[in-house]
Amino acid sequence: MLCGLTNNFHALLIFRFVHGLAAASVTVGRSVIRDLYSGRHMARVMSLTFVVFLMVPVLAPSLGQLILLVAPWRYIFIACGVFACIVWLWSLMRLKETLHPEYRMPLTRSHIAGAVRLVLGNRTSLCYTLGLTIMFASTMAYVGMVQQIFSDVFHRPGLMPGMFALCAATMGVAALVNSRVVERLGMRLISHAALLCFIGITVLHVVVAALGDERLWTFVAFQAATMACFSLSVSNFGAMAMEPIGAVAGIGASLQGFISTFGAALVGAAIGRNFSGTTLPLAAGALGCGLLALVFVLFAEKGRLFRSHHVATATGAADGAAAGGVGIH
Repeated sequence: MLCGLTNNFHALLIFRFVHGLAAASVTVGRSVIRDLYSGRHMARVMSLTFVVFLMVPVLAPSLGQLILLVAPWRYIFIACGVFACIVWLWSLMRLKETLHPEYRMPLTRSHIAGAVRLVLGNRTSLCYTLGLTIMFASTMAYVGMVQQIFSDVFHRPGLMPGMFALCAATMGVAALVNSRVVERLGMRLISHAALLCFIGITVLHVVVAALGDERLWTFVAFQAATMACFSLSVSNFGAMAMEPIGAVAGIGASLQGFISTFGAALVGAAIGRNFSGTTLPLAAGALGCGLLALVFVLFAEKGRLFRSHHVATATGAADGAAAGGVGIH
């Protein structure tokens, strides 16, 4: 609200910075899911939240443009403030505390350090977080380069919003499909198969781009398929990264959110800087991300893909307490 009401540019930057800090609250959603669910059920719920997360970049530009048609730019921030008030009221009235009192820990330096060690010291959690990060980097590179590709490669900038929405829609559909089948097929089968498909599709994309045969329709087709595989893999990667750290879900979600966002931004920017007037840097960067993610998955699974895993059904906090509590006390 302050961003929309201020008349000073420097104050706007400060308020916008604070606004960005508040985005850390999204990690609370992952913590709540881990408190309530575990195993394949947790993967199903996280997939459903992933659908909403993926619809944001599709809807946000259109909503922003709609506001600008009837009001000045300030009302974009005011609309965000009103929406935040609605979410706050809903949370206040409907969202009960999900962390059981016996699993709460004081915010002392020793407890926080112990929780961090537990999160970073768990091979499965750390490797799947890094796998998620590097896969997310391929999408960050796409977001950063897509405008240049449509303008400089295909000379059709007007098609970019629609094609961007189409590719994002495939991600949402894939996440919805994952939510329907993950409890039956398992997180590892779906995510590992999706990762291998991601690598196979990007190999074909690299070949087409390197031979100079890239067309607008091939780019959209490859990118839509790639992003669908991305969605099927990372929605399960996130669940598997959270599964072993139920006792410290809040700190775990925060650390994983920081690692995945910051790391993906750095890698995605590095890929984007190699834009050369063709789609090859993006395709090659996505292939490199897929191969590196496969390395992290193999580390997490001790060299074996598609390993069978127990189906956890108890609530999340109770599941992680026994193993996690030892590590932090």
